[in-house]
Amino acid sequence: MKKTFRKYLFCQVNSTKTNLLRAIEDGNEEAIHQMRISIKRIRSMIHILEQFLQEQVSFEDSKEILKSLFKPAGQLRDYQVQYTLLDEIEDEINDIFPHYRNWLLAKITNSQIIFQQSLSSFKTSRLKNIKNEMGISLQLLDEQSFTNKYRDGCLILISHIEQKSSNKLHDRQWHQIRRDVKTLLFNLTVLTLDKSMNNFKKNDLHKLKYAGDILGIWHDWIMCSNHFATYSKESGTQNNKNAQRVIEIASSKANSHLKKIEIILPEILKNLKTLIINSRCSE
Repeated sequence: MKKTFRKYLFCQVNSTKTNLLRAIEDGNEEAIHQMRISIKRIRSMIHILEQFLQEQVSFEDSKEILKSLFKPAGQLRDYQVQYTLLDEIEDEINDIFPHYRNWLLAKITNSQIIFQQSLSSFKTSRLKNIKNEMGISLQLLDEQSFTNKYRDGCLILISHIEQKSSNKLHDRQWHQIRRDVKTLLFNLTVLTLDKSMNNFKKNDLHKLKYAGDILGIWHDWIMCSNHFATYSKESGTQNNKNAQRVIEIASSKANSHLKKIEIILPEILKNLKTLIINSRCSE
C-alpha cells in the first residue's frame, strides 16, 4: 500500500509541474484544469494522512506550496467555466447577452494576467518538498499499519459526509460536502490501485464519481447565479427582468442537481462503507 501511495503521489506532483509550466506559458485552459485536479488529489492524500498521523509529522510546507498554486488558478478557472455556460442562458438574456459575455471575457483576461504574474516566479523545485514531507510520513508506520489506517481514514471520512448530509444544509455546507466527496473519491482511487484490495475495484467508484460530478454542476450554477448578480449590480441592470430571470434559472438548475444528490448520496456511501469493511474482513 505504501508503494502504491508513493507512486500515485509522485505522479500527481509531476502532473502539477507539467501543467503549471504549460499554464504559465500560454494560459492553457486544460492545463489549468489538470493542474488543479492534481493539486486536489495531493491535498486529499495529505488530509487522510493527517487524520491518523496527527502531530507526528507536519505538512505545513506542502499545504502552503499547494495553496500558492491553487488559489491564483481558482478564479481564472471559475470564469472560464462560466463562459462555457453561456450557451445555456443566451436565449434568456438576448438583450444584454453581448454585454455579459464581454464582462466575462474581461474577467478572464484580468485573471489570466494575475495568474501568470503570481506564478511566473514560482520555483518548480519547491514541489520536491511535497515528496519529501510525504516520504517522511510513510516511514512512521509499517506496511500493514499504514494500509489499515488508510482504510480507516476513508471510513471516517464517509461517516463525516453521512452525518453532515443527513441535515438540512445551506450552500456553504454543501460546498464542504462537495470537497469531502472529492477527497473521498481521490483516496479511494488510491485504494483500488493497490493489490491488497482484491475485493475493491475502480468500477466500484463510478457512482461516487457521478455524485461528485453532479455536485460540480450544482457548484457551477450557484457560481453562475452569483456572477450574474455581480454583473447586474456593476452594470446597473439588476432591475432588468431578463437579468432577474437568469439568476432564477441558475438557482433552479442548481437546486435540481442538489435534489438528486440528496436522493442518491446516502446509498452510495453505505455501499462503499460495506465494500471497504468487507475488503478488510477478507484478508
